[in-house]
Amino acid sequence: MAADTEVVRTYPKRKRARISYYISDSEESEDEGKDPKIHSVQISSPPVIEKPLPETRIFPFKSLPAELKNEVYRHALSSEYEIMLVSKIRQYRRVVTLGETDNFQSFRRRRNRWGGMPFGAPNPTQVCRPSLVPNLLVMNREIYAETQPILYGANTFALEDTITLLNFAAGIGRRNCETLRELSLKHYGDSATRKAMNHPAFSMLASAVNLTRLNLDCTVGWGYGISTLGPSIATQFYRDAHHWLDAVGCAKGQRDAAVDIIFLGEENVRRLHLVQLSPPENKQENLKIVSAAFRESLRSLLKRPRD
Repeated sequence: MAADTEVVRTYPKRKRARISYYISDSEESEDEGKDPKIHSVQISSPPVIEKPLPETRIFPFKSLPAELKNEVYRHALSSEYEIMLVSKIRQYRRVVTLGETDNFQSFRRRRNRWGGMPFGAPNPTQVCRPSLVPNLLVMNREIYAETQPILYGANTFALEDTITLLNFAAGIGRRNCETLRELSLKHYGDSATRKAMNHPAFSMLASAVNLTRLNLDCTVGWGYGISTLGPSIATQFYRDAHHWLDAVGCAKGQRDAAVDIIFLGEENVRRLHLVQLSPPENKQENLKIVSAAFRESLRSLLKRPRD
């Protein structure tokens, strides 16, 4: 009898929450009207792994001839217009940045004590914000060595004032200063505060011994006559820039070598006709006279014996 009896054992079911799987298009959970025991599981698509391009599809830029690469570098790193640089404080650091033409002209209006626009002010139809690609310099060491002379040597940098000149020379370093070729100074420090920055700015520029042109498109001296204006400009400039003048002379093997690369702008003769010493029609002729007197006086200052 015992053998015919089947013993059935029952086990209690485990208490487990019911799970339903479905793809949800929204990440927002809607808890109202749903069973709290039902959970939703979002199935995400597998990540897309980008494979590197094969070598057959990569353009062999480094294998191009040097002439073609230099042409590409010139298009990316040089501008036919002046590159306007202005001073700026960014995160408590004094730096330089690209300046807009309108802001630069309004700056010249504020700094001009005699009113109106200076002769050397940029023309909006001729000056624009350049679109350079300086990121090329950080590609690798080989490209940096090829592009660094083009960026600093193939462009004309227009500096807002001597404070901008100081920040620019200190920011790019001595090696980059050696590759500079052309600078244009738009304002010379004349106030009590800014005048003190003239000498440090040109002292910081002492490593720029390969300059081919330094344009002084600003009022440097304050002489009131044609005969005294040139020597006045030479004396003021020699007082502020004698370190750079001596550095260029030592590099070229001639004391007055820097005189030939300094060019005065029309700003320096603007006062002559503003105070009615000369009509405005004679500004080009007056500039030639003042420039000749400036060069002669500066040469004599550089060649005189020193104690």
